[in-house]
Amino acid sequence: MDKLIDYIHDAVIVTDLNSTIIQWNKGAERQLGYTAEEAVGRPVYFLYPEERKKFSQRDLISTMKMKGVLDFEAIMRKKSGEEIIVHTSLSTVTDAEQNIIGVISYTLDITKQKKAETLQREKERIQRDLDIARSIQQGLLPSEPPHAEGFQIAGWNEAADQTGGDYFDWLELPDGRIVVCIADVSGHGIGPALIVAVCRAYFRAITDIQSTLNSIMSRVNKLICDDLSSGRFIAAAVGILEPAHKLMYLYSAGHAPIFFYDASRNEVCLWGADDPPLGVVSDQALNQPKTVKFETGDILVLVTDGFFEWANKEGERFGTVRIKDAISKRNDLSPREIIMALHKEVKTFSGGTAQMDDLTAVVIKRA
Repeated sequence: MDKLIDYIHDAVIVTDLNSTIIQWNKGAERQLGYTAEEAVGRPVYFLYPEERKKFSQRDLISTMKMKGVLDFEAIMRKKSGEEIIVHTSLSTVTDAEQNIIGVISYTLDITKQKKAETLQREKERIQRDLDIARSIQQGLLPSEPPHAEGFQIAGWNEAADQTGGDYFDWLELPDGRIVVCIADVSGHGIGPALIVAVCRAYFRAITDIQSTLNSIMSRVNKLICDDLSSGRFIAAAVGILEPAHKLMYLYSAGHAPIFFYDASRNEVCLWGADDPPLGVVSDQALNQPKTVKFETGDILVLVTDGFFEWANKEGERFGTVRIKDAISKRNDLSPREIIMALHKEVKTFSGGTAQMDDLTAVVIKRA
């Protein structure tokens, strides 16, 4: 039997009724590091961590009498001190008269398998958490457009990961004005998603009927500067639409370019940012917002940089010129249709390359 068990690759250990090792194969030497000379004659308990040494050989034999074979997982300690996870199958050893004279164990090192299973479970847990986070984040976005007499408004978002660093929002004030916001936190993923939620909460908590655009942006910027770590910032464009007067006060903190389709000239204008992004300079004196006068057919298009920075397989970005052209060609569509057309066009241009950044758009059109 000594020679036979040496042909078995995995560890085979035979003990007598007193749990003393009487046979030790080459597989056990490979798996646990001890030679047969070092292991034979010692109680088998020395292979187990201290807290796992209190099992009874008699109890094991009693169980095997009933079941024939006993399978279990355990922790074993190698000669090096490293602990491994093993799957062990025990069966009894009998003499010619069928008297039990010992126990033979077949031990397989399953450490890698168990670690892989643990890692997979952790991945699945993280995925579930991210799915919940995505559901919550998507639930924070407006579910329907605001009511603005004489205007059509639409917003849309698609994160690059389960959660994103972009968002859009609008808030209808009691006096009929509508606050519209689009923002892009640097980076994407769960960290920026948390910042997005905080940013949204600030805007909603601060904005009231007495608010001016400058006071809103100044207070939000101060709060964000106090909260964000160095290197984090938020590019945002915020407007207060006054449907009754057919105008909007529009301010950009690092969000650029802003696209405006002038229907009378059949031309798309590009506007730059008014100031640096939020979270950069705490006590920054803000420039005055733009006054945007809407005529019939005019369209304001706010998109995050995920649109124009999406590159194709040759590394060429979609760019702002193509966005201008797409807006010009589709100026007769509704805001929602314009957004979907832009998305389709940029995806077609990409040629199947992965979406590397979040996509968010808000379109306001005077009907």
